[in-house]
Amino acid sequence: MRKLFLKKQVAKLLLISSSLLIASSVLSAQQSNLDLEVKITAKSQASDLKTKILSYIEDVRITQGTVIITAELAKVHKQKDTEDNLYILQGKPAIFEQTLDDGSKVRLEADEIKFEPATHMVTVTKNAHFISAVSDVRASKITYNTQTKTQQAESDANEIVTTILKPALLKAKIELSKAEKEKAEKLKKKLEESNKADK
Repeated sequence: MRKLFLKKQVAKLLLISSSLLIASSVLSAQQSNLDLEVKITAKSQASDLKTKILSYIEDVRITQGTVIITAELAKVHKQKDTEDNLYILQGKPAIFEQTLDDGSKVRLEADEIKFEPATHMVTVTKNAHFISAVSDVRASKITYNTQTKTQQAESDANEIVTTILKPALLKAKIELSKAEKEKAEKLKKKLEESNKADK
């Protein structure tokens, strides 16, 4: 009887600990980019210590974890009250790219990119283009949250937002999600059957 009780408790603890492990890995993946060092390369660099603005010119490449940014000009502003960095990037186009947890990529292109790592916000303007595994969006302005993985597009008065959906990839993602759900259900069923057999 005691063995049966202990076996059930161990099974419950394993289930709880695996759930906590999955949750913590998702949270750590979302926060990991902010904790990693920022590497910036360019053909030339200048700094204004008075205004706390660093400028990088020509062939600029900024990397931090799963984020890669390329541009022709990058200005890094140190915010006075928070000491957080604000990146203003220009290029034809400037490119912001993030690799997601599932290995797919999100790419934003525009003549101008504003990136605020502390708030997880990327804003692209002037020939703004958002590319993901499931859609391709063009607009006057696109915002993207690197933490929640959400985007929003808007247009100026004389323009429209254009979205191209990629149904084959979307269908594959849905099928993968269904397969994962079925696998979890089977595991849960086996655990329940194991508990019943032990009674």
